[in-house]
Amino acid sequence: MFILAVGAIGAAATQSTVARLREQAALESEAVQLAASLSARMLANPAQMALPDSANPYLQLDYDADDGDPDAPPVQCFGGADCDAASLARFDLYETARLVH
Repeated sequence: MFILAVGAIGAAATQSTVARLREQAALESEAVQLAASLSARMLANPAQMALPDSANPYLQLDYDADDGDPDAPPVQCFGGADCDAASLARFDLYETARLVH
């Protein structure tokens, strides 16, 4: 009976570890997808990427989940919206912060 109890406890511990690792892998996968998305957005906006680091809006991303939802940019750069490079960068950062939140 003792051996059966030890086996059951071991199986439960294994299940718990597997569940934790599965959740961690899902979160890491989501983080990689988010980083790839932001990287593609940065590459698609060469005008802003050519700015010095101190003026590059992509390098100014400072997000804190405790601050709540990010502020929406003045222009929503979807489809046929008239967006310049700076507006597009602000929109990209808003979208990224919204996805993180």
